[in-house]
Amino acid sequence: MIISILWVFAPGCDESGKSTSQNDNKAQDSATKKPTSKKDSVRVMTLPTPMQIPALLKNSDLHYAPDMMLPIKSFQKTFFKSSVVFGAYLMDMSYAAAYGNHQASLDYFEACNDIGNNLGLGATMTEGLAKRFKRNLDRPDSLGRLILAVYDNGHKLLIHKEKEGIGLLMVMGCYIEGLHFTLNKARQNDLILFIHLLHQHKMYGQNLTWMLDQYEIPDEVKNEFMRFEKVAKILSKMDIPTVYALKSGSRSVNSINTEDLDLISEEVKMFRENVIQ
Repeated sequence: MIISILWVFAPGCDESGKSTSQNDNKAQDSATKKPTSKKDSVRVMTLPTPMQIPALLKNSDLHYAPDMMLPIKSFQKTFFKSSVVFGAYLMDMSYAAAYGNHQASLDYFEACNDIGNNLGLGATMTEGLAKRFKRNLDRPDSLGRLILAVYDNGHKLLIHKEKEGIGLLMVMGCYIEGLHFTLNKARQNDLILFIHLLHQHKMYGQNLTWMLDQYEIPDEVKNEFMRFEKVAKILSKMDIPTVYALKSGSRSVNSINTEDLDLISEEVKMFRENVIQ
């Protein structure tokens, strides 16, 4: 599933909510909107959602690997880094839900709930939603819709509060975690699925780079942004055959530079390690 966003430039996100540390006040000053030209003020974008990749992995009969998910850390994270972790945890929650791991789904839901409250997303992570989530643990399709509602409504709420830069950091976390699953599950087990998802990551990376470039990236997540940007840049230059070309035999995967994939894997690994420190 893809969220299509009509991107209309909003005021900057320098009022990014209350910080969890004094240092966040300084960081929020750098999370401001950059000047933009009027000709680029409206653009239709597509961005990843947390349910698509887990559902495709499950439907492709790839084995569940719970150790691939980010560990849930209980220590207090800084404001902007929390938004990145929130997006990654949504992807992990979706992965656990797609494979019917009820306890892990609940654990990640509660972690997202805690982070969401700190980010000012209480309107989307309500007690009623928590009850619906628990009631639907045995219904993957219904659970998936609830997860998408949290993701979509959370982003919309941040836009409404003129904090879209924070929402984009959330999407960045979701993007990298999804790429992590693609590289470590689909690449080794389902070539067609891997190529399909790699094409999508290439497009999503270009879109998200363009959107994040409209903002000053806060110092506390500049390392993560740098790694995301490097990943997106490598993908943008890769010659990836289409699924149709592979199936018809007109192209092979030999055009894909495995060294590029290894570089991307290393950047994704470092991103995930840094974001939960």
